[in-house]
Amino acid sequence: MFRICRPEHQDIETLAAFNKIPTATRDNTPRKNFDGVVVRKPWGFEYLACESDLVALWALKLQFNQQTSMHCHPEKLTVMVALTDGIVLSTLTDAHKLNTGDVVYIEPGVFHRSSSTNLDGDWLLEFETPVDKFDLVRLDDAYGRSVSAYEGSEHHSTPEDVELIQWLSRYDYVTPKDSAVIGKTVVSFYRFTPESVPSTESLTTWANEMNLIVLVAETSEKNSDGKELPPLEFISPHDIDRKVFPGSLRYEFALGVRW
Repeated sequence: MFRICRPEHQDIETLAAFNKIPTATRDNTPRKNFDGVVVRKPWGFEYLACESDLVALWALKLQFNQQTSMHCHPEKLTVMVALTDGIVLSTLTDAHKLNTGDVVYIEPGVFHRSSSTNLDGDWLLEFETPVDKFDLVRLDDAYGRSVSAYEGSEHHSTPEDVELIQWLSRYDYVTPKDSAVIGKTVVSFYRFTPESVPSTESLTTWANEMNLIVLVAETSEKNSDGKELPPLEFISPHDIDRKVFPGSLRYEFALGVRW
């Protein structure tokens, strides 16, 4: 299922009512600080799986009966991919139960919340563009984080963080190095580099094992009409050889999901 959540009148009014939108000190928390760390959350954790200059991909684990804040991103697009069947996505006006493989486009300015109803917790992927973890407005939060900025480095895992390491060892979680198994779902990366252009045969073989393919662009480009090309594209596996072929690699990596 593909669903698009667009800002409604209530979203626009709610965001406009904020006279104190928290702004993080981006210079003090550069993007590279998210590499190789897990960010603790009161509802679970999240992890930067991979990113290009245009798109960041985060893997989120929500514990059973926990939920994110009701929040919005005023400037960035978020695309969610459910990896388990227990996620409930709520907006200010509606709620939807997501199934594995469901994709939801959340346009800038839409307030939303993710909740877990699975006894084992729930996993989801979030693609964010442009890359900015601090483009965040929290409206309501069960853990007292309303009107607060994104978590700082005190919430990052460290090598000495034995408790979190033991917790993570109970699960497989997404890494950009190889495939990860999350419940009944397989997430697999196919990275493109100028030194390693994939052959059509190898790319097609990989894609045919997946149910869904996401292509992530490395740089911004425009088509012949001057229109900006999308930084990420969701395609069916049989379109991979048409979208990606030697000599025309605008993509940094592809992500495949099989369930």
